[in-house]
Amino acid sequence: MKIGFEAMLLSFFSMFFLAIGLYFMDILFTHQSALQLQEYAVMMIEHHDRYDSMVAEAIEQKANASDLAVSVTEVGDTYGVEVTYSVSLPLLERHLSNTLYTICASR
Repeated sequence: MKIGFEAMLLSFFSMFFLAIGLYFMDILFTHQSALQLQEYAVMMIEHHDRYDSMVAEAIEQKANASDLAVSVTEVGDTYGVEVTYSVSLPLLERHLSNTLYTICASR
């Protein structure tokens, strides 16, 4: 009886931490996708040496494919690229939003 109880506790906690680990991997994947989108936006702006409708459309297509929000603002002689994404951990009832911001020189 004691071994059965210990096995049940061990399997319960193992499954709980396995689920937390999987959610953590999803958070890492979402953050990596946001970083890739940010780098793609910076690369497009610097490659074309401007931010026009063609570059904006290409960035938006990439953002819509991955459910991320991206905005580009003009800051003096440079452009600021901001990527916003949300992460959630349903087992702990946590829903957070994060923003990545970088400045790229294109002029």
